[in-house]
Amino acid sequence: MQLSNGDKGVSKCLSAQAGLSAWAAASYMVPNSVATRAASTKIITKYGMTEPFAAILICLLISGCGKTSVESNSPPSTPLAPAQAVVVVQKPIYVEHGNFIEHQNAHSSRGLTEWFFHCYPDFVYSVATKPITSNEVTITVTKVTLTISCPITVRVGKNGDIRQTEEHENGHVEIVKKIYAGAGNIAKEACKSVIGKKFNGTGTSTAEATTAAVDLAAREVCKKYTEKTVLVVNELSKNYDDITQHGYAKIPVPDAIKLARERYEKSDH
Repeated sequence: MQLSNGDKGVSKCLSAQAGLSAWAAASYMVPNSVATRAASTKIITKYGMTEPFAAILICLLISGCGKTSVESNSPPSTPLAPAQAVVVVQKPIYVEHGNFIEHQNAHSSRGLTEWFFHCYPDFVYSVATKPITSNEVTITVTKVTLTISCPITVRVGKNGDIRQTEEHENGHVEIVKKIYAGAGNIAKEACKSVIGKKFNGTGTSTAEATTAAVDLAAREVCKKYTEKTVLVVNELSKNYDDITQHGYAKIPVPDAIKLARERYEKSDH
């Protein structure tokens, strides 16, 4: 399908990583990062949606804001051991059944599942300013504490076979659970990639320049994390919807999930 929200499908909003699956219509929200001051950029791809319905979904999904904490305390005089330099706090996955919002689109009135891959990095770093001006700094990351979480909301409408809809939406939940089960290791690797790395920032003051540099570090960590979590879930879920014909095909959910994984592994990604 083609992107229908502008030529690049980019929307800026205050939110964290998110994805969404709808019955015969899906909107996947994949931010580049969660950045300082809770600002993030999302790439939104819509499948089988009209513009009005897509706009409604964008508004509904602006929730769960993320913020990067800035720790300006001085780092140890000697580099931390890898086990100390990276800390990942993985919160338990949370599934809730939300109230269903009826849409005029007949397909989306059947069922809807939303998932959010939250990425909240905290950094410890050293700061070096240029001798001539204080509005240009270079930070060196010495420690990252990354907190990740993954809330899921399942909504089932009143149209069609409700039990069939629930089974189909539960398939999306299982896909998210399987990826999030390995998210801790993915998060660790994302954090390790910035340990000892330098990031430059500019601003009207040292504090503002430092914030800009930390923002770059946060973007890099969360981009690496989302590439192997939410992006994977989004593609698997799209495959799952295609294979099940959005729940209409008579195929067991476990078999459909397996086929979705096989199709993903054979594709270029």
